[in-house]
Amino acid sequence: MSRPQGDTAPRREMQLEEYSRIVDAEHRHWWYRAMPKLARAVLGPRLRPGMRILDAGCGPGANFTWLREFGEVTGVDTSPEALRLARARHPEMTVAEADVTALPFADESFDLTLEITVLTMVEHDQRAVDELARVTAGGGTVFLMEPAVPRLHRAHDEVVRSLRRYRLDDLRAMAGRAGLVVRRATHANSFLLPPAAALALAHRLRPPRGEPGSDMARDRLGGTFSALATMERRVLARRDVSFGLSAIVVAERP
Repeated sequence: MSRPQGDTAPRREMQLEEYSRIVDAEHRHWWYRAMPKLARAVLGPRLRPGMRILDAGCGPGANFTWLREFGEVTGVDTSPEALRLARARHPEMTVAEADVTALPFADESFDLTLEITVLTMVEHDQRAVDELARVTAGGGTVFLMEPAVPRLHRAHDEVVRSLRRYRLDDLRAMAGRAGLVVRRATHANSFLLPPAAALALAHRLRPPRGEPGSDMARDRLGGTFSALATMERRVLARRDVSFGLSAIVVAERP
């Protein structure tokens, strides 16, 4: 995750505490253990050794650990704090301070570009998708993963300064407008819909007092969610899922 991006929008700093939570949560929280496996299941054979990979909105470098298996990884983010953490933790990772709406790379520089919960923090999100498409080589892959179900906006979204949640059709349309050919469009994390709906309703009925809490600060049902995520990945390896708390698009640059 990264702080909100966008060339003309005011910068809204993600709380520095959230970066610390991300680093602390990488090895203990079920979400960070499950997300690489989810991306791999959805991407399937599009992941191969020797790729040039761009992690857009890399934050403190959580994705580097699994991406490095497939090639040379470059990460960009607008947060100097996050990039300092990424450099310290992964010295072999190439990182640069850059806005995802104005990437400092030549056309067709990467074989795989991916963003995970970054567009939600970008004012001009279509411009960001256009840039991801521009720097992806012909035949290369763009991976978009964003929070879904707009009506379930709640306190955690405020902590990470999320501007919006996405409908899958909207994410698919954005890829199409960027000139990409959509190869997969699926939901994921379907098992999170009931608890997320319950939390969103509870927060509407009784808004949290003081600073809203972060989901990364608690992992009470981590074992259960991990098991459900494993079951869902087996399905996603074969076919798309019609509902879930995340929206994923896998698109190809012609």
